[in-house]
Amino acid sequence: MKTLKVSLLILGLLITTICRAEQAIQWQSLSDKQQQLMTPLKNYWHEIPPWRQQQFISLSERWPQLRKGKKRKIKRLIKRLSNMPPEQRRQHWQNTQQFKNMSPKQRQKLQKRRDWFKSLPEEKRQQIRQKWQKMSPEQRQQILSFMD
Repeated sequence: MKTLKVSLLILGLLITTICRAEQAIQWQSLSDKQQQLMTPLKNYWHEIPPWRQQQFISLSERWPQLRKGKKRKIKRLIKRLSNMPPEQRRQHWQNTQQFKNMSPKQRQKLQKRRDWFKSLPEEKRQQIRQKWQKMSPEQRQQILSFMD
């Protein structure tokens, strides 16, 4: 009977945790330190998916222990996100979610493509971006399947 109670308690905690992770977190519920760290996100906090809000909160709780390089990277991400137009931010969250749901093999392929693209001179990358934006989704898919 005691084991059953403990199991039910653990199950209840897990369910509560899962439900919280899927619910949006209100800006006002953040601590002063969290709000200070994430100030650039304030105006569109409500647009950030709950799973990502939870990641930002987790990072803010671990902030004092993070290395300087990691802190710089996070601050750059927050600043970059705050400067994006709303539609670009939504696309960013969708892309991030898709990447998160990929298999390790798919992620590796995507990272190889990204590394290849980043190795190109800026002028060439700009040309590719312009051509890419003019392509239909079918054309894009053809190119991606060719690269595999």
